[in-house]
Amino acid sequence: MKRLISVFGFSLLLIFAAMISAETGEGTQKYSLWLGGHYTDFKDYTPKVGEYKLYSDNAFPEFKLNTFSQNGSSIFRLDAHYFDYENVNGVLKTKTGDLFKAQFQYRSMTNNKGMDLLENMAAREWLGTGPGGKYVTHEFLDDVTKFSTHREEMSGKAELLVSRKNDVRVIAAHRMIRETGNAQEIGNTHCFNCHLGSQSVDVEKTTNSFKVGLEGKALEQKLAYTFGYRKFESKGPDAYFYYDEAKHPVNGGSGAEFSSRQIFDNETLIINQYPETEKMSHKVTSKGMLGTANYAAALTYSRVENKKINFTGDELVSEAFGGQLNLNAPISPKSRLVAKLGVNKIDNTDPFIDVPGYREGRWPVGVEAPSFDFTRYSALNRTNLDGSAEVITKLNPKMTLGVLGGLESVSRADYPEYDGDNNTSTTLIGQLNFKYRDGLKHTTRIKYRLEKTSDPFTSGRGLFEAIGNDILTAPYPNSTFIFYFQREDLRYQAITTEPTIKHEFEFSTSYRPNEKVNLMVGLKATMDKNSDLDSLDVKHSMFQPNLNLTLTPDPAWVLVTGYTYNQSTSRGPITVPLFDG
Repeated sequence: MKRLISVFGFSLLLIFAAMISAETGEGTQKYSLWLGGHYTDFKDYTPKVGEYKLYSDNAFPEFKLNTFSQNGSSIFRLDAHYFDYENVNGVLKTKTGDLFKAQFQYRSMTNNKGMDLLENMAAREWLGTGPGGKYVTHEFLDDVTKFSTHREEMSGKAELLVSRKNDVRVIAAHRMIRETGNAQEIGNTHCFNCHLGSQSVDVEKTTNSFKVGLEGKALEQKLAYTFGYRKFESKGPDAYFYYDEAKHPVNGGSGAEFSSRQIFDNETLIINQYPETEKMSHKVTSKGMLGTANYAAALTYSRVENKKINFTGDELVSEAFGGQLNLNAPISPKSRLVAKLGVNKIDNTDPFIDVPGYREGRWPVGVEAPSFDFTRYSALNRTNLDGSAEVITKLNPKMTLGVLGGLESVSRADYPEYDGDNNTSTTLIGQLNFKYRDGLKHTTRIKYRLEKTSDPFTSGRGLFEAIGNDILTAPYPNSTFIFYFQREDLRYQAITTEPTIKHEFEFSTSYRPNEKVNLMVGLKATMDKNSDLDSLDVKHSMFQPNLNLTLTPDPAWVLVTGYTYNQSTSRGPITVPLFDG
């Protein structure tokens, strides 16, 4: 009810503002009001068919309001659409010459989310001639069979002219996103019972973003500074999950030999907890002329901190530094150069993770037990470098050719090992663009792009486990037992879906013999592969032709027909989890 009242109140506010605007001044006023309704029937499990419809078998009133008012240099415009109490959209814009302009928007939508039925998580170990021993089970901890969230967004932006001398302006903006409803949370316990539990949890997430900036002109250059602040928090209840007591998978024993392998068991803990993050950012931009060239440049810095969680007293912080430069320069009467350069560095906190000892107290006297404590070095710690240069040449009055060369580099400082020296992915790019235009009668575009990547991102742990228990050695004398952690040495196969070579091709042509006929034919195709892996090839391809015909036999009639075909294929790594690793 509160949601309905707030939406209704917002709608009345927009209508009232529109009525005031329409009644002031002697300029131009235009407005329209549309009234209607709709009915949706949900008789079956249809969260995908009606993914963005209110999950209710009811009829709902609906209206649209559009108004426009202009009085001299002052303009007011309002567009609003009420579909139901969870699907509303309204945009209000106002402007007074070049002194002031503002825009306010409210929009909301409902989203019915599908449910993971967990039916793929059902298996049992095969012992001898039949099933037995370890098994995987799942259960639903409540009877909720549908999950839905309501997303509301309110935003506003205003710009005020402070001084005409240097065109100094103050800009301020705010954006709030709020999500309420319920969601599916899944907990996973393992050991004697590989057990998944699904439950419904109330959702109440809010994101607030603020920006304030100042821009103006100096020495014929346009300069600007923007400060940003963003905060995300969740006020919904935490989800709790009971982790089963660790027992032997066959005989049900729960001695220290078995339970000591678990970090926790036989207790209820919070799962899937949302962080509470704060982000502050600074951005300085400049644009103008450098001789005969146009340029645009930016320097950025941002800092994100998780206020809810810390490890051993250390803050969880992520910092990013960036710079971009775009240049557009004539190099001849018929040619111009478009160059782009960007660099971005990300640095995350490296927290120390204290892990309980593996089989603590079970090692022989005088033999040091292994420690699994580690410092988490983030795979996101990296330096990105992007650069490209394109020469665009007008071959004749009807034909234009563009030739582009580019480089993309990702250097991961701490992955897969800390301070590694062979963790850089480099992509070389070549691209051709051709355009033919014969007035409005005929236009043809052709584009080909080639990307070659060396050392694409791969998992540092491997995917498959080789058959080879006999090559492992027990970690202490007079023992034949092989520990689970030793089996990491048997893993192989670099995991990646990233290609080492990629081809892209686009073709489109339009033919318009007269004002009544327009024919368009197009084709998009991509192909990529990675043959550098040790045991398989990764391949993807896409082929998409299209045809569109538009006929206008009379100014009052337009007939449109078309056809699109899409064929996609994919071949990539896959692994099936098995018992005993």
